[in-house]
Amino acid sequence: MRQDGLDSRSNDDGRKGPEPKILPDEKCAVCGGKATGFNYRVVSCNACKAFFRRSVTSGKRYPCRFEGMPVRSTTAADRAQLLSICQHCRLAKCRQAGMRDEYVHNLRFGRIERKSKKLLGNGNFRNVLDPGQTNLLDLFQSFWRIYRNFSNIAQSPGVLTPGQMRKMSQLDRFEAQLTQIERPEVPAPTPGDKLSYINYIKNVLTVHVKIADKLLEFIPEFKTISAETRHYCMRFGSLEMSMARGACNRSLTIESDDDTKKLSITGKGLTTDHLKDLGMTSGLVDGMMELTQSMRGYKGDEIEWALVGGICLFNMDRDSPAFKPTYEEKTQIETIQETLLLILKIKLRHEGKPLKYLASYIEFVTKTHSFATG
Repeated sequence: MRQDGLDSRSNDDGRKGPEPKILPDEKCAVCGGKATGFNYRVVSCNACKAFFRRSVTSGKRYPCRFEGMPVRSTTAADRAQLLSICQHCRLAKCRQAGMRDEYVHNLRFGRIERKSKKLLGNGNFRNVLDPGQTNLLDLFQSFWRIYRNFSNIAQSPGVLTPGQMRKMSQLDRFEAQLTQIERPEVPAPTPGDKLSYINYIKNVLTVHVKIADKLLEFIPEFKTISAETRHYCMRFGSLEMSMARGACNRSLTIESDDDTKKLSITGKGLTTDHLKDLGMTSGLVDGMMELTQSMRGYKGDEIEWALVGGICLFNMDRDSPAFKPTYEEKTQIETIQETLLLILKIKLRHEGKPLKYLASYIEFVTKTHSFATG
């Protein structure tokens, strides 16, 4: 790095221009090779820069090749010559040196924002997205089409064989697995029998969680998340996402206040009075109904609601002491949410919709969170 007293008006070879960012003999802080500059705020080489970027954007979790071996405790910190053998240790050394996942994502978001402004109004908004965002959007759009119409989607018979799955595209495989989830049966009405309806509601919530769980399996960035954090996200996120589903169905298809069937994931919804009779407070039931009706008449399409549903699912604003994600997990999940929010913002901008619509969506997400955690 530059030493004090170095002439900032010329380079070492006498050429005029800005001072060099690093000295000619600087070493990469990760592997010890020749450094090329400050990459993600760490003096490093191009190879380590590219490796870190690929690892972060793909959300990969590498197994350690030295696990259980005597060399394990010193591999990442002290034995740079072994980093080319173990990707786990190399990634750990990148982070130990000071590289941060958010630096990669911030640069990526910045490039997309600039490209979006440049192509404003030109063609489909998808042309602005990079391949990773396009894949994420395709996944959520496919997911949402099935999720919001779940009661009308034919259930797939049987379980796919490994051979059948290999012949299918990722989206086809994803849709096939979603449609294999069983629908709960609505109990026959029996006067005074609350228990059967309570069990039914429990089964409905279980379906929502199973659908969310299947979605998470197909998101590469989520493969690094622990089972505990994943379970917590599904438990609360699926509740918030179900409210987005109700608001979406109301804004796109519901014509009558009494039409509750299209809001139910089984096609046979319970009335608000029935929910109150089962013990849910009037404030909670009426508040949730008012929230889903608040977006009625808003001209958002299914793509926008798919993105809003995803933003609800990956909400990291949890105060429960049981929710204890690691720093890396929290950053990874927030990045997925920020990506979905950015795609939504780009879509609204390209279609000439004022940003007050974005504010309405964000307000809706905030309110769903208060109901899910209240």
